[in-house]
Amino acid sequence: MQTEQLSLLPAPNTPPKIVNSHSLPTEQKLYPKLELRDYQKRAIGQIYRWYRWGKKSVMLVSPTGSGKTLTASQIVKDAIAKKCKVLFIVHREPLVDQTASTLIKYGVNSETIGYIKAGYPQPSGGELIIVASIQTLARRQYPQGIGLVVFDECHTTIFYKSARQLIYHYARAPVVALSKVKFLHLTATPFRTKPKEYFGNEIEAVVKAPDLKELIQKGYLVPARHFGYNGIADFSKLETGSDGDFKNSQVALAVGDRHYNEQIVRLFFEICPRRKAIAFAASVEQSLLLVTLFKEKGIAIEHIQAETSIEERRQIFARFKLGITQIITSVGTLTEGFDEPTVEAVIIARPTKSPALLIQMCGRGLRLSSATGKKDCLLLDFGENFKRLGRIDAARKVSLCPRATVKEREVQLKSCPNCHAQLNIFCQICPECGYVFTSDKESEPEDNYAAKFGEFLDAETLEKITYIRAQRKTRFTKNLPPDELWQLWEQRYPRNLLYNDWLYQAVFRGDRSTAAQQKFLSYLYSISDRETWIKYQMQLEFGSKSSISTTRLQWWEVLQLPFDSTAEQVKVRYQELARVYQSDDERIKLLNWAYQESESDRLLSLHQ
Repeated sequence: MQTEQLSLLPAPNTPPKIVNSHSLPTEQKLYPKLELRDYQKRAIGQIYRWYRWGKKSVMLVSPTGSGKTLTASQIVKDAIAKKCKVLFIVHREPLVDQTASTLIKYGVNSETIGYIKAGYPQPSGGELIIVASIQTLARRQYPQGIGLVVFDECHTTIFYKSARQLIYHYARAPVVALSKVKFLHLTATPFRTKPKEYFGNEIEAVVKAPDLKELIQKGYLVPARHFGYNGIADFSKLETGSDGDFKNSQVALAVGDRHYNEQIVRLFFEICPRRKAIAFAASVEQSLLLVTLFKEKGIAIEHIQAETSIEERRQIFARFKLGITQIITSVGTLTEGFDEPTVEAVIIARPTKSPALLIQMCGRGLRLSSATGKKDCLLLDFGENFKRLGRIDAARKVSLCPRATVKEREVQLKSCPNCHAQLNIFCQICPECGYVFTSDKESEPEDNYAAKFGEFLDAETLEKITYIRAQRKTRFTKNLPPDELWQLWEQRYPRNLLYNDWLYQAVFRGDRSTAAQQKFLSYLYSISDRETWIKYQMQLEFGSKSSISTTRLQWWEVLQLPFDSTAEQVKVRYQELARVYQSDDERIKLLNWAYQESESDRLLSLHQ
């Protein structure tokens, strides 16, 4: 599939002189062909069509990890191949060098690039591409002869006052639609928290790459598993600031408590203690506290903040890539421009009302990693954000118009009172622990701290899990081999991963008693006597941290009777022991099992 050429006008002034043109390779070598995915080619074609149809300002919405910068690099290369000078704007100083390095990586010659950032001299004017920090550019003379202006992270950059001034300067018209310069706006998260801020003033058209869910389904990103927990801190009284998000000072205070952060560390160790992770804090103080708490547990963790030098960052990132450092924590410096694919978990240690911020944080963990072959990324939300804003792979509308001011509505989820998994409000059976909802109005237990950290499930995944858990239960009931369950899943849901913890307690629905374990052991031994296989199946049902034994008990041992006792002797002994253990549920269940086993043995001997 051929990419359409960019129908950009040459720069309005005299075409710029190329720096050291005598030493540059041929155009074919200067601009090598990039390997674009089909959806990237389609996106570029759609952008060019909008330009041909007279639109001057187009926004490309492309999720984190989808190759947004690669797509933009091809457009930049097409532009400079037509001698159209490009101004590429980023909103933070460290991103200037990073963006230029990415353009060079994707085939742009370094000698054609100029820089506008603190500490750099003003470009000479002969460069074909100028990468600029919006803050520094506001204090400098605007480059001349620009034909294409690219705003990276436009959900942030174009809402600066200096950005609007720059747009109107290059448009040379009171409205962008009359501009002779073209604009390209790049973002993975086209959302604003301020109702009065919208994109329609500066942008005329939108081109969308596939959303996160489609990219995951096609194998371009790893699946995201959402885990959340309610009750670690009280966020109900946080006030909304002028930017539409919670007030920073209040958020920092709400999450600065040592107990709150100790729960983050505890639950990380409970869920994924060996995974490489990045953590997002609300303040430098909270980030440093997390460093202290994780180090106390023996975790190699490092902290990054705005003042961290570029060289120190490179060293931290290098140690993280090599696995020397397991966790990097920061406030906001990892939300943009951090593209390490080996991230296996994201710790969201703060609340937010911004969908853009939440998706930016989580998106850092979804890249594929050929080095580690990771299968998924765990998103650990400690700020009730998934409950407030929904899953990051949920469908969201992209609009250029102002959004109506409506009463904020929380995502319709409910919490299992038994294991605290966050579920669709219409779910009748908890897929995590098997709890059966008898009423949608049941209240949650008061002691939230003791509850299990739960996974947020979309309706489609919930349906799949409910089905496969029911199948596991059926196989137990009918005494069928449990291993065939994976073949059934593969046939029914090809290219979908089946996680072991989705089958946790599928048979006994939360009952980890000795009686339940003995029932399951009887089932397993009827199929195979392989100890390692039996242990695996037991852990799958009851959990690896439970007190599990693969040793089968005998009913007469439990009842403390000879194995050839009569039915009447068994009944009398049961009554005696039941009186002794009247308040011990565990013992009563075990007695019930022993009594049933004795009856089964008796019936079996009669048939023989």
